[in-house]
Amino acid sequence: MQDFDKAKQLFFDGLRELEQGRAREAESCFRGSLALVPNRVSTLVNLSSSLLRQRRAAEAGEVAQQVLAIDREAMDGWLNLGLASQGLGDLNQALECLDRALQIKPDYAEALSDKGVILTDLQRLDEALACHARGLQFNPGNPQALTNMGVTLTALGRFDDAMHCYDQALAVSPGLPDANWNQALIRLARGDFTDGWRQYEYRWTRSDADPYLHPELPPLQDLALANGQRVLVWAEQGLGDTLQFSRYVPLLTARGASVTFEVPEALRGLLGRADHGAQVVARDRAAGPFDWQLPLLSLARLFGTQPDTIPPVTPGLSAPADRVAYWGTWFGPTTGRPRVGVAVRGNPRHRNDLARSMPLAKLQALAEIAEVYLIQTELSDADRKFLALNSQIRFLGDRLDSFDETAAILHHMDVVVSVDTSLAHLAGAMGKKLFVLLPWIAEWRWRHSGDTTPWYGCARLLRQSAEGDWDSVMSALVTQLKA
Repeated sequence: MQDFDKAKQLFFDGLRELEQGRAREAESCFRGSLALVPNRVSTLVNLSSSLLRQRRAAEAGEVAQQVLAIDREAMDGWLNLGLASQGLGDLNQALECLDRALQIKPDYAEALSDKGVILTDLQRLDEALACHARGLQFNPGNPQALTNMGVTLTALGRFDDAMHCYDQALAVSPGLPDANWNQALIRLARGDFTDGWRQYEYRWTRSDADPYLHPELPPLQDLALANGQRVLVWAEQGLGDTLQFSRYVPLLTARGASVTFEVPEALRGLLGRADHGAQVVARDRAAGPFDWQLPLLSLARLFGTQPDTIPPVTPGLSAPADRVAYWGTWFGPTTGRPRVGVAVRGNPRHRNDLARSMPLAKLQALAEIAEVYLIQTELSDADRKFLALNSQIRFLGDRLDSFDETAAILHHMDVVVSVDTSLAHLAGAMGKKLFVLLPWIAEWRWRHSGDTTPWYGCARLLRQSAEGDWDSVMSALVTQLKA
């Protein structure tokens, strides 16, 4: 009885920690409880939930499997196994698990909401919307369910309806991170930078937040404090985000700050040669002491950036001279046809990759009028088969060991054509003639309409006219290149 009472106390301590957002502490409590009373289904379910909160999907899935080995009718076990599968990128398996949970409890509101999220990721948007609506029937006014529905409405291009969902969620829970974050994305896409940048700070507390680095250092919250101070600016999110927002580093050094810029190793050489006055180091190589730290994308808010005050690209981004010379020899003399560097696929783990990536076969018409060089590392099975049958498209992905190499290749391109990947940001930052191929609903940085962007003056944006319609995009591209 003494062990049971202690296990019970640890279980309730874990629930409290989980409710307060302290998933690691909750995990410790649940593991302690299980050490005293093993194989208790409710404890295992919550242990799995705490691992999901920490983005440890594989471990969360293993614990959920333990739950189901004890009780195949444990609906929470199926739910967590589905969420773990989603975290590992297996959306179809995730859907199967949630359907099992809903077979056990058809009015399981949380499973309906999560199923709507997965259907949205699969671009099955009408089904997703119906799922959200049904879930809200069983749990009306739930702020997280309203937020999830807002994401689906955003993917459908119903931005006003999405904002209304987020407003409803925030009326119940004003500090709800996901609702604030998703509103920020719509506001920024619409050019409402004042509230957009403010709500963008919720990115650190949303449900799938990246780790906040260097929490031991105080965050810089006022540019007036930067003069004469040692400031660590650290890159966040993707490589493209780092390239896009590196333009703020010279603004900070101009304020008199001694800046160390911590970036992914792949960008260290390229950004290290740029003219921004900062010391550039690879991730986890920053050596203090520092007075302040801040994540890179927070600089836009601190500088009060508006659509008409976006600073110019980082000056001096260029490839090493020896690599430029090497690739000049490799490409040889011009043939009279334009050299076009292309990326049709980015990181497959990007949440919106299904919508933003384009089948390589869509390049057929482009290859008939230009020399096409594929400047990306990822290839789908269908892309590999297409390349094997179309040798006029040269694949350079196996040579891209750093952005130095990529920049050297771009130096010799007449035109760069890219979906929404880091290659588009690199080409834009280098001032290359650039066409960005965008899905029907593009990310906030490309706005929701228009063929230009204040972030890169050299870029032209080509947008799908309907969901999945890459044919019209490629037709417009070929027409413009011919002209």
